[in-house]
Amino acid sequence: MSEFDGLTPLEQSDERITYRGPLKRLLISPEIGALIGAVVVWAFFWGNGDKFGTAGSTANFLDVAAPLGIMAVAVSLLMIGGEFDLSAGVMTGASGVTIALMAKYFTDGGITLWV
Repeated sequence: MSEFDGLTPLEQSDERITYRGPLKRLLISPEIGALIGAVVVWAFFWGNGDKFGTAGSTANFLDVAAPLGIMAVAVSLLMIGGEFDLSAGVMTGASGVTIALMAKYFTDGGITLWV
């Protein structure tokens, strides 16, 4: 037979359900770790470089990061929905090759591809 301690299951406390303060909840979330890491890296380069904090420099690395961010939003929405899709990476490579081939073969007489 099993022993009965006189407490119903609702009266027993579960060690997994404990109160965590707002600071502890903030520090254990993975998003904050990534944010702190990004701020530390940005502060390091801002402190060691003369032109890192300028508007032109910020525009340079945001210009490169924009396509990756747009694809990351689409892929993250697919992952949240439970789907797994590799087409974003394939389309990145395929569109780069397509533009390169179009720039090589469809520019004649000095007219650019974008006209």
